[in-house]
Amino acid sequence: MEEVNSWAAGEGYYQLGEVRRLRGDADGAFAAFSRARALGVEPHPGEALLRCAIGHSDTAWTELRVALAGEDRLGRMRLLRGAVEVALARNSLDEAERHCSELESGAEAFGTPGFRAWAAHARGALLVQQGRYGEALDALEAALREYRIQQSRYDTAQVYDWMAVAHKALGDDELAAADSATAENIYAQLGVEPAPVCGQRTPGGLTKREIDILRRVAGGATNKQVAEQICISEKTVSRHLANIYGKIGVSSRTAAVAWAHTNNLLWHASASFTPR
Repeated sequence: MEEVNSWAAGEGYYQLGEVRRLRGDADGAFAAFSRARALGVEPHPGEALLRCAIGHSDTAWTELRVALAGEDRLGRMRLLRGAVEVALARNSLDEAERHCSELESGAEAFGTPGFRAWAAHARGALLVQQGRYGEALDALEAALREYRIQQSRYDTAQVYDWMAVAHKALGDDELAAADSATAENIYAQLGVEPAPVCGQRTPGGLTKREIDILRRVAGGATNKQVAEQICISEKTVSRHLANIYGKIGVSSRTAAVAWAHTNNLLWHASASFTPR
């Protein structure tokens, strides 16, 4: 395939990288993205979102900015929602506003349901970060309607995560818990890693997947059992645990479990999150 149509092969590697990214296999995703680039396909926004998820938001932004500069208006559309997400992770609300406005303008010009959903999703996320929770919920509901029609389940789960933040900030803990549970159920059904919600503080800087794994370990699950429960490999569980140990400054499973108890992570994980 690479010899016959290098672009198609590169696009295939990009999509493989996206699958691996969503499943929490960072090393595998980077390898696939690198192969896509070698075949002439720039692996964005996926590679930038992966860098952002592992804490390299400034590098992610630099790469996205370069990618955006090389695209025409239509080409920029597929990058803009990722640009908003990375800007929010960097707490750069002015940058997020510029990219969100461009995305909305493009959605109106091109008129496709997918672009409308992306624009509403990005606007809702930005409004949450601005503390305008009622308006955010209106935008997120609009995104949700579009995603449901398109059966975009991963995007739907991301929207529910943002709605949980908004409902919690408005004091409606019951709705927030329901939103989080819906998102987690979708992620589990898809067999993918829960998406980080940009701008949330989490204990120890752990990702949602790391918190989930730590809670399971604290409940007595072995690495093999955790892997079976969340449909990833034992090697990936071990890598997550190593990352957890590094972030919270411990060197053993027992110490990590004790840290989880101290930081109240054995309750519903989202209850410990607060937006900036």
